Amino acid sequence: LKHREYIMSAPIIASSHTHVGTARPGYHQDWVIHTVHFHGFASLSTVRGEFVDSPEFMLLGNPWQLAIFPGGDEDADEGMTSIYLRNRSNKAIDAEYGFSIYHMEGKQFGKQVANKQTATPCNFASVGDDDGISARGFTNFALRSDLLSAMAYGALFIEVRVRV
Repeated sequence: LKHREYIMSAPIIASSHTHVGTARPGYHQDWVIHTVHFHGFASLSTVRGEFVDSPEFMLLGNPWQLAIFPGGDEDADEGMTSIYLRNRSNKAIDAEYGFSIYHMEGKQFGKQVANKQTATPCNFASVGDDDGISARGFTNFALRSDLLSAMAYGALFIEVRVRV
């Protein structure tokens, strides 16, 4: 029964939208959501600069990958975790993106959205483009201790949102 209660209160881990017709100029497409589960997050290395990549996943017809630095990247503050979304396609993509973490009770923990004030998409360079940036994210996303307290069943659930 307890497991069933958790499932009922768990965050939505899949999202899908269907659009019919042509959108008017200025219309912003809905966010497309994918949730990445980092099982055993507590046991991942906390050495600064070390990271774990998720397997590739598809959003908006393009492959993406999530990288998490449990001990932060080289520029992170002490105790912080860094997180980055990578474009894994052979084409550049202009997109807005964001991440959310949920507590076991299903409550949203931290919400980070890039370019929140301007709502201007970021350019994710294509794979192999040495002049562009293919990964975007947050050096100081959240305290590792806060992420540990948000884990459920030994896993950290990270909701990735993208829209173009």
